[in-house]
Amino acid sequence: MSIQEIASCTLNKVPEKITSDSTKSIKIEVSSIILILFLFLTFLLVGVWLIEAFNEKCENEIKFKNIHELIEYHYKYLLKFYTSQSNDNSKNLNKKLNEPRSEDFNIIAEKLDDLIYHYNNIGKYIESRNLCLTALNLRKWNLPDKHVDITKNMDDLMKIHSNLCDYDAARRVFEHQMEKRNYRKFLINY
Repeated sequence: MSIQEIASCTLNKVPEKITSDSTKSIKIEVSSIILILFLFLTFLLVGVWLIEAFNEKCENEIKFKNIHELIEYHYKYLLKFYTSQSNDNSKNLNKKLNEPRSEDFNIIAEKLDDLIYHYNNIGKYIESRNLCLTALNLRKWNLPDKHVDITKNMDDLMKIHSNLCDYDAARRVFEHQMEKRNYRKFLINY
């Protein structure tokens, strides 16, 4: 073989290797790009889904200007529910709905307690819990820590959590009540 033949064979083989390696690397790059594109679109779709879910949750929330609108809304809801059930509670609720608004926090908290009672009776424990927390916050803001009404709201909250089968939350409320009443000193003696 002459030098020209060796050179031509070498040159012919090198481009084949280069082209076969380059097509493999191009195939690898294309598959990598497709995978990256697929992952990007997946994350984009999940992001859009989460944003829509959050917006839907926020749009469904009812916003009230003040506590009186909150109470009025819940009385109307319960009145509608009891009217459809032909229950005697509808007369009592209608009377309370027509009562004049009061700025006294005790009266407001008592109305919230009444709503809590009615929501518990019809099995709407989440609404009951939310109203109970509102009443509890109102009372904690205005009353001393060991007041009887605060204790009653805490007991109601514990029962509501128990009805919701949220036993951890019910236990935390119970333990808080026991610490507040200083029951630990009785446990040490026994």
